[in-house]
Amino acid sequence: MKILLGTDGSEACLSAEAFLLRWPAARSAEVIVASAFAGLTYFATMIPGLPSSVDLAQEAFDSGRKGASANAEAARDRLQAAGLNARSVAIEGSAAEALLDLAEAEGAKLIVVGSRGESDLEALLLGSVARRLVSHSPVSVVVARPSVAEKLSVLVAADGTPGSAAALDLVVAQGAGAFAKAVAVTVEPLAMLPPGVDPKVFEDVYRSDHAQALTIAEAATARLAACAGEVAVDTPLGRPAHELVAAARRHSSDLLAMGATRHGAVERFLLGSVAGEVAADAPCSVLIVRA
Repeated sequence: MKILLGTDGSEACLSAEAFLLRWPAARSAEVIVASAFAGLTYFATMIPGLPSSVDLAQEAFDSGRKGASANAEAARDRLQAAGLNARSVAIEGSAAEALLDLAEAEGAKLIVVGSRGESDLEALLLGSVARRLVSHSPVSVVVARPSVAEKLSVLVAADGTPGSAAALDLVVAQGAGAFAKAVAVTVEPLAMLPPGVDPKVFEDVYRSDHAQALTIAEAATARLAACAGEVAVDTPLGRPAHELVAAARRHSSDLLAMGATRHGAVERFLLGSVAGEVAADAPCSVLIVRA
């Protein structure tokens, strides 16, 4: 298995390294540490009209490549010192697109990046490597955040879908004792009643929804017992993204694992994405698993 770690030498990327050291599958994987730098065309268009513009562009390009190589090599050395099988590479282009291209070329099954914690406005206007990977990556993605726990505590979003099943499979596959605690969370749907309708009319529907949510969560918890010393069930009522983030805070989770499907750009803009919301707002690392 190959895991791709994106880095730029920032504090956020150190969190991504720390996550890998606590992710059991990384011990038997090949970790490719990649750092992106802007292409020569970018620099050439930034400084047009100067007599030495070609030389200046080449100098800026070489400097960027050197810096990216240094960042990747430093992270590689730290991972190797911790016992992981790691190699480094500098990649040319926009970070998110370059990482996706490299993941495809290498056959990587997981991309791990740090989160800078941009505000909603910054992310909307400037974009975010993590957000773009969550939206467009065909393979699973981890958006890592700082944690001081020696062993991860994981929360798994369980809803009975193929994506949810894939997330559960990946977590359980980490093996016995991989996690300090595992929580299965199934969010019950929040019914929107027409004005003037007595809620009692839908009492049977509420009971049915709760029973179904509990069944799904308990089945997931039974499987999670194979990889965690402590397990729990949580079935909150409300909007999925909001309740998953709240559950991660409530259980002091280090990792929130969930399934996701890729949406088209228009659908994502109009409807939003539960995975995108969770990755942006969660207080912990988030693992988005592709079915």
